[in-house]
Amino acid sequence: MKKKEQIKRAYTSGNTDTKQLAESYGTKEKYVKKVIREAALREEDKPVLTVASYIEAVRLNLTTVEDLARFFKVSERTIKNFHARTLVRQRLSEYLFELHTLSDVCSLLNEVCNTITPLAADYKPAAENIKRLRKIITEIEQIKP
Repeated sequence: MKKKEQIKRAYTSGNTDTKQLAESYGTKEKYVKKVIREAALREEDKPVLTVASYIEAVRLNLTTVEDLARFFKVSERTIKNFHARTLVRQRLSEYLFELHTLSDVCSLLNEVCNTITPLAADYKPAAENIKRLRKIITEIEQIKP
């Protein structure tokens, strides 16, 4: 078995001290971290940190650096570097504050309803929720600023 595989196996079996792994396998700690990072990127259960997945995480109310790091299984430093590199926070705040009027909100909600209505045709609870949402949209549209 190659050294890389041995390091991965030791790491996944619970030995997470990278310095100790480096000493055990006669390599540098930097190499151990690289092996672990590469292996982690291929794990199916680990979400990959992209702008789209970040936005999805925020939509799940994961907003603190600590929560995001735990969710993506990366360090807090990685999240901070991601913020700086992608400017995702600024892009997200622009997206969240794009809607300025109730009319804008109603338009967006109508668009959502129109998109999911065909998907919900065979599922009665979803169809009822859409009907309720349309009723709420009508009530919002009647509000005068």
